[in-house]
Amino acid sequence: MLTEYRAEVMRFIDTHQHLLEKYGISFVQYGPHQKLLQQAAAPCSVFILSSGLVKVVRTTSLGQAFTLGVFDRGEVLGDVEAIMSMPYFGTVETVTDCTFWEVAPEQFLKMLAQEPDLNLLIHRAMISRLLNTSEKAAIQGTNKLFYSLLIVLREFSRLNDINLTLLQQKIHAYENSIQ
Repeated sequence: MLTEYRAEVMRFIDTHQHLLEKYGISFVQYGPHQKLLQQAAAPCSVFILSSGLVKVVRTTSLGQAFTLGVFDRGEVLGDVEAIMSMPYFGTVETVTDCTFWEVAPEQFLKMLAQEPDLNLLIHRAMISRLLNTSEKAAIQGTNKLFYSLLIVLREFSRLNDINLTLLQQKIHAYENSIQ
């Protein structure tokens, strides 16, 4: 998957330390299982993960929680919401001890406006996440279709008393692979 942007984000920060003070970026630490961003809350910070693991969870209006991903060093969190002036899309929780660079949304936007190299890097990071999400959705959609077709064929074979041993083996193997 496209994750090389994370390393580029870290290289940018390492080579542009002077920007930390200029834009009021602070270094913060959180222990495991702490909420960093809360779904539907107004953006209050943008975080760049320096070390550790975080997970992003989206909860539907019916209360179903879906983990959108687990991310590591270099991940930018809250950037989309800051740029779009929208509430946080999901909840971000630390999985392990984590360290972050934290910047206020207004300062983040100012930094994007005044630092073209960072602006391009953040755009590339967003596009990379979009491509990764699209690829995952396509794979999941294809697997659901494949699974549904296998079930239909299995039922068809039962109705017509057709012995499709190979088909049944594939269905069984698929069911075991998704558990």
